Amino acid sequence: MSYEDAPSTKLLATHCAVCNRALRDAVSVEAGIGPDCREKYGYGEAQGPANWDAAMVALDGLVAVADCNPTMTPRAACNLLVQRYATSTFAVEKPAFVAAINALGFTRLAVKLAEGGAGRVEVTKCGDRLAVKTPYRPEFVDALKAARVGARWDREGKVWTVPTDERARRALWGVLRSTFAGALLTNAVGETSIVPEAA
Repeated sequence: MSYEDAPSTKLLATHCAVCNRALRDAVSVEAGIGPDCREKYGYGEAQGPANWDAAMVALDGLVAVADCNPTMTPRAACNLLVQRYATSTFAVEKPAFVAAINALGFTRLAVKLAEGGAGRVEVTKCGDRLAVKTPYRPEFVDALKAARVGARWDREGKVWTVPTDERARRALWGVLRSTFAGALLTNAVGETSIVPEAA
C-alpha cells in the first residue's frame, strides 16, 4: 500500500488539486498544490480584489472551512481553501471552494480548478436557440432529453441546442446544476461557477 492510500494520510493532500500529480514535498502536501502549478496558475498572487462577502456566501454551511474568515489575508484564505479542495472527498464541497477562491481574487487558479474538476460549460445564443457546449456526460444527455424542452443535437457544431423560451431556459439551468455543479459557466454575462442544487 502506498502512502497516498494509507488511512492515516486521508486528511493530507497527496495529489495536486490542479494536475493530480503526486505531491512530493511538505510544502506542496500542506498547500494541496505542487510548485509548478502554484507558479503557473497564479497561486501566490491574486489577479483581482477580494470580495469577502461573496466568498463567505459560497462557503456558507461548510463546517470544514469554519476557520476561513475575513480576518485572514486573501492569500492565507486561498491557501486554506486549496488544501481543503485537495483533501475533500465530497464532490458537493468542491464548487463552493472554487467559487470562494474566485471571489478572493485568485481567478486563474479558480478557472483551472473548475476545468480540472467539473469542466467548462459554454452557453451562447444562436438565433432563436441556445447552444450548449459541455464535456460529454451521459447523465447530462439523459436529463436534457427527459426535460422535454425540444433539445436537439447539432452535429456540425457539436453542441446541444434548446429554445430560448423561459420554460426551456429554466429546465436547462436545472439540468446543468444537477449534472455540472462546480463547472465554469461561460455565457454572454461573463464567467461564473455553476452552483449545485440545494439539497
